[in-house]
Amino acid sequence: MSFCSQCGKQVEDGARFCPACGAPAGTPAVHASAGAPSVASVSASGVSVGSAAPAMAAQAKSAKIVAGVLNALLAVCAFMPWVNVNLYVWSDSFSIPTLLNMANTVREWGSSLGGLSSDVDGVLAGFTVVILGILIIWLVVVVLLIRDAYRYFTNKPGFNSTGAAAVLTLSALFLLVVFALDQMISGSSSGVPSGLVSATGWVWGTVALSIGALVYSEVKEKEVGENA
Repeated sequence: MSFCSQCGKQVEDGARFCPACGAPAGTPAVHASAGAPSVASVSASGVSVGSAAPAMAAQAKSAKIVAGVLNALLAVCAFMPWVNVNLYVWSDSFSIPTLLNMANTVREWGSSLGGLSSDVDGVLAGFTVVILGILIIWLVVVVLLIRDAYRYFTNKPGFNSTGAAAVLTLSALFLLVVFALDQMISGSSSGVPSGLVSATGWVWGTVALSIGALVYSEVKEKEVGENA
């Protein structure tokens, strides 16, 4: 004796149809409800989910490589000349690591031109103290940029914008110091025009690049968080 695959009633051996429901003997049962997913759909869903995860990981990795490049470029910009000194008969550009030599150089050239006033010399002496503070901040910023770039290139979790925020803060502070120094020098001695000390295009480029790095990291952080 066998059983009907449709209604479950017993069917005699050799019978072609079920005596209860009339279904042909041997018809496969269909027990899945209309709303239940089929094995094929579950399988297809599994393939889709399985392929989406590597794609998301690859997208996040590519975004981190771009962010790492931005941080590496910011680290390079930190070593570029950020300030111009123009004594008309002599001019030069200095990076932050070489700023300590700038005041001495200005004094030397000022002496060769007949000496600087005591007010200007006092401003340069005070600026030397400010330079020491900027150098300490600069060193911390470079370390943060290199650390963030390393984290991005090694695909560490998350998007860290500490270095970009730090170099943006340093750039803004540097612009204020340079402007204040130029105003103090031009105002402390008669006949000295403004423009003796000025920021280079590297500072403005660093500001723009750091803002771009911050925006990029924030956008990608949200994208990865939404897709995770």
